[in-house]
Formats: sequence, C-alpha cells, structure tokens
Amino acid sequence: MSHIRQVLVTIETGDATDADANGPVYLGLGAREFRLDKEGDQFKRATTDTFLLGNGTLGTPDVLNPNENDPATPVRIEHEDIENNPYSVYIAYESDKKWLIRRAQVRAIAPADFDRKFVISSGITAPGVWLGDKYGKRLYFI
Repeated sequence: MSHIRQVLVTIETGDATDADANGPVYLGLGAREFRLDKEGDQFKRATTDTFLLGNGTLGTPDVLNPNENDPATPVRIEHEDIENNPYSVYIAYESDKKWLIRRAQVRAIAPADFDRKFVISSGITAPGVWLGDKYGKRLYFI
C-alpha cells in the first residue's frame, strides 16, 4: 500500500447571482475531512480556486493550518481507501447560504505509484450545482 502525500483541489464557482460561498468548505477524502481555506477570499462568483494539501512534488501546502490539514498525518489515507470506493471523495459546504459550483476536481498523489484525478463522472450541467441547507451539503466524486 502507498499513502496519499499530497492533494490538489480545484473548484470553480459559478457565474450567477448569489453564487459565492459564505461558509466553511471541506474536502472529504477517505477517512478524513480537510478544511479548504487560505489567506484572502475564496469561492467568489466566476472564480477558480486551488488548494494544495500536504508536501510533495507539487510544492508546499497553501492552506491555513497545513499540519492539521495534511493527508499524510495523523491518519494516513491509502490510495486503496479512495480508489473505486463510492462516496470516498467529496466536497462539503457548511452554511445556511447557497453556493454554486460550476466545476470541481481533486488530484490525489502517492509518490511513485499513484496520481489520480477525481472529477464528477457525469459532468456538471450549466449553470452548476447549488449547495447549502436548501439544496444538500455534499458533492460526491463517483
């Protein structure tokens, strides 16, 4: 087994009225959740945000609290934990306000033998998918 050392998350917020996220956003990966947050504003209308978790070939992490949002510690995520396991990779949004996701991708890397991109397999139709209390709080990569 090899464990995930680094994760790159890319999320495009849709282009519609009230599309901005106004609350915490999390990445679910295997047995853990990670906060997607860094300095400045994220998840604004018609913008694309990237988040790097863990250390590896892509560089150093750019999320807040990088040691606590590291896929390699304290609970290791093995690539077998997420490969071909439905509902093991998701984006979660915790707010009573709505947020519009136009596109999302998660890239998980285990050195030397695993580099996998997770996308919404059937795609997201325009204008995107709304998340929030009235719409559902999770978007799964299955």
